[in-house]
Amino acid sequence: MTVLRFFHRWLGLLLSFIVVAIALSGGILIFHDAALRFSLPELSNPITSEQDHAYSTVLTELEHRLPDASIRQIRFPMQGKNAFQVWLSDGSEAFVHPISGEVITRWTWDESLMDILFEFHVHLFAGEVGEQMNGIVGILVLGFVISGLVLWWPRRKKWRIRSLIPQHSTSLHFMRSHSALGVIFSAAILLIVATGITMVFNRPIVTAITSLLDSQPPTIPSATVTYVDRPIQSWTTILKTVSKVLPDGQLISVRLPSKDNAAMSFRKRMPEEWHPNGRSFVLLNPYTGDVLQAINAQQQEFGMRITQKFYPLHASKIGGIPYTLLALSTSGALVLLGIFGIMSFVSRTWPQRKKQKSTQNPIHILDHDW
Repeated sequence: MTVLRFFHRWLGLLLSFIVVAIALSGGILIFHDAALRFSLPELSNPITSEQDHAYSTVLTELEHRLPDASIRQIRFPMQGKNAFQVWLSDGSEAFVHPISGEVITRWTWDESLMDILFEFHVHLFAGEVGEQMNGIVGILVLGFVISGLVLWWPRRKKWRIRSLIPQHSTSLHFMRSHSALGVIFSAAILLIVATGITMVFNRPIVTAITSLLDSQPPTIPSATVTYVDRPIQSWTTILKTVSKVLPDGQLISVRLPSKDNAAMSFRKRMPEEWHPNGRSFVLLNPYTGDVLQAINAQQQEFGMRITQKFYPLHASKIGGIPYTLLALSTSGALVLLGIFGIMSFVSRTWPQRKKQKSTQNPIHILDHDW
């Protein structure tokens, strides 16, 4: 218990600031799409049948409207975000009107508050290295939750829900609030943090789960096409072909040909899929229009289907308002856990240092009585 208490207290204190920052940014990011609609009200416009006929024309003219950088990926309009979202090779993004094809706005991540928060929340402003560090912090947070429950268990009979709010600004009361909050939100924290870890270490975790639960490896997009410097098929032909494959799926996005692999990779979201970006794929040869590979996420085996639910669970993309409230309160709980832990330490050590300083430097009034 002594080692466990040392781990929970001192390592937790050391990481509390970064955990608070990550949790706070994650809670704010739940409102990412709402913030976009607030700043760009036209994104809230309802989708009309007129748009479907305009898509081919808009996509054909897109390169002429954004000539200074090549297009890497395009997300199709959808309810609540009724515009083409375009990712470009220079790192910028743009929203394009779904009918007129006009560029609504264009930005880079450091010009958007939500994108800045996302870059911190995922990468800690340190790219892939920061993402790996983030995953390690997540693993340690799981350790804090489990160790906290173990330390709380022998004293569970003294636990009171009223301890959630500190009654006084003392170390004891802050620690009681820290303990009460941790117990109440332990399951939710384990869920949110664990699903976040699976996104950082996605490949080994998916491999482990599918190896354990599935009879064969999952089907992944693997078709390749050699890049040739010549025009691709018309967007009218391409979209018509894609619409016939997995016809029940909603068209989400397309990754355009690159020199490494010229295959066009479309993502679709099948009915009952949790993942907002869709985990069903249609791969096309852009020069011939032939379908190279089609993957229905709902036909993957059980283990693979489980792994596809991690992101929507972590990012609060399912469950409507109830789950959103749970995710928000969990984010707030992580923030308060860190703050209560810090305040418990400060309120315990500050009076001791003040007292020690007073003892070492006594004030002799008579010495200053001229």
